[in-house]
Amino acid sequence: METMPLSKKIDIFNQVNTLCREDEEFRNDLKANPRGVLTKRFGFQLKTNIELLLLEDTEDLNHVVIHDMSQDELNQNPEDFPASQRTDFQFLQKTHSDPEFQQKLMKEPTPTLEDYFGVSLPKSLTLKTYIENPNTQYLVIPHLDANGDELTDDALEAVAGGSSIPLYLADTLSKSCGNTTTAPGML
Repeated sequence: METMPLSKKIDIFNQVNTLCREDEEFRNDLKANPRGVLTKRFGFQLKTNIELLLLEDTEDLNHVVIHDMSQDELNQNPEDFPASQRTDFQFLQKTHSDPEFQQKLMKEPTPTLEDYFGVSLPKSLTLKTYIENPNTQYLVIPHLDANGDELTDDALEAVAGGSSIPLYLADTLSKSCGNTTTAPGML
């Protein structure tokens, strides 16, 4: 991602996530031309040599992306972020600063996220973890249930008011039957 403050990147990803749930035309346009939509809607441009891969969550498969971060971004103070973005930042910071945690997240994403966020996920849900690098970026399109619903009530409750759960993981973690307990060290 190009010379854009990390807080702006997080904000864009959260807006994309929300718009994918609320606006079918936006969702379809994003699937058809992700670079064009990100540029036109958000002024967000990737260099042409960077591969942008779309991942679409399903009812039984959710994707967790460890976003690429520079050393300067990693050294930022969580308090410098709006309350609504602190959890996103702290989670990303943990994945980059703790190699053991990152390795666990790659090999065993479900129990790692359950432990970190203090939730229990359904056994039927498979999580797949991806690590970005300077040449490859990922964008996750959230799952819509058969009724085309937006965020579940549990997921909305999970992210309302600066919850300890990042928006892009809200549906995944809300599948824990609404158990959105704040994990130690969060917020």
